[in-house]
Amino acid sequence: MPGYAESNADRFRQTRKPVHLAPIMMRGLSSQSRPRPDDVHLVALITAIAAERSRAAFAELFRAFAPRLKAYVMRAGADGRMAEDVVQEAMIAVWRKADSFNPEKASVSTWIFTIVRNKRIDYLRREARPDLKPSDFLHLENDQTHADDEIDGQQTGDSIQEALAGLPLEQAQVLELAYFEDKSHREIAEQLNLPLGTVKSRIRLALARMKVDIGYGIMNLNRLSDEVLVDYASGAAPEPVALAIATHMSLNAEARRDYEQMNHLGGALLMSIDEEAVSDHLLDDLLARLDEPEAAQSPSPAFDAQTKAIVPQPLLPYLRASLDDLPWQKVYNGVEEYRFETTLPGYKSALLRIAPGKPMPLHSHRGPEYTVVLDGAYYDQGVRLGRGDLCEADGHDQHRPIADDKDGCLCLIVLDAPIRLSGLLGIVLNPFLKN
Repeated sequence: MPGYAESNADRFRQTRKPVHLAPIMMRGLSSQSRPRPDDVHLVALITAIAAERSRAAFAELFRAFAPRLKAYVMRAGADGRMAEDVVQEAMIAVWRKADSFNPEKASVSTWIFTIVRNKRIDYLRREARPDLKPSDFLHLENDQTHADDEIDGQQTGDSIQEALAGLPLEQAQVLELAYFEDKSHREIAEQLNLPLGTVKSRIRLALARMKVDIGYGIMNLNRLSDEVLVDYASGAAPEPVALAIATHMSLNAEARRDYEQMNHLGGALLMSIDEEAVSDHLLDDLLARLDEPEAAQSPSPAFDAQTKAIVPQPLLPYLRASLDDLPWQKVYNGVEEYRFETTLPGYKSALLRIAPGKPMPLHSHRGPEYTVVLDGAYYDQGVRLGRGDLCEADGHDQHRPIADDKDGCLCLIVLDAPIRLSGLLGIVLNPFLKN
């Protein structure tokens, strides 16, 4: 992403400790690495926690995963104290959600990786905005299932593990950095002293190879770039971008399935990570907290039925009222806008309501733009985008979306820099488009 976005992402990230990767060997990707724990036994531990509230099973599961989880959070930029806070929250969630685990949908490592990834995102958001409610999230919960999402999770995990084992070392290396070190492609290039194009090519080749080996599309997120998809799956995507992707996924079954594939990849990588020793008291502290009641949640705004039918769950916490009661502002003929804040205010995050048949002005972008259709549809360069579709445009795209003649269009848009109007209108107005 351009420098504008990078400055925002830097504010989102924690200060990183130096990581030395030479020589780096991917545990789990070479014949000399240790085998991963017996997943059948791990499933039995989860079952005992769910059915019997077994503290002994929980303690054993903690010992198997806590050092890996701490290593993952620290490699993403946290210090030891923050990492152990996130591990505690993740393991408490494992205790509370054990009865929602389904071994046919995911391996234990995939399920736990998804939990710790989400808890890390929540922790960073609370640090940036203490007023956020515990129910606010921009990820999909592990137990949020849909009838059309069914996949063979165990077979998927095994296939991804085999595909990872077959990757060349240089491809496995950049994939691990992208997943576990909260690094952009540019930062990976700087760390490895490689051209940026080489890093992007290696990640693309690794994912393409796994797509062939697994037999279905990992990278099938409706025009999303490889970099954005990997950033979201690893938890590195800035909040506004993650919000757009989560909103899209909540409306698109194929996108949710692709997200699950990326979680399986994260779970497989988690089992290959070098462990980080946890504090001696951490398990005792956790055991003492297991019977704590969940934190009471502040009541959410009362939304009307239409709003709850149109706006997906990840987006609802950002609205102050039902759709018709929001303070819409006219920005163009037939186009209204409602802006809202995220923890990265340098981004523009907004709803756009476009009247039937009305066009947006012809424009290009100073940086990436993400558009998710919530209701109705619009046409762009001859393509119709309807509810749940996502379009990612970059600085090279020039377009003029036109709302559907009958229903108009309601969209979520996220930009990391102002748009650039084209033609005579752009000459007049571009100097004023500062945000």
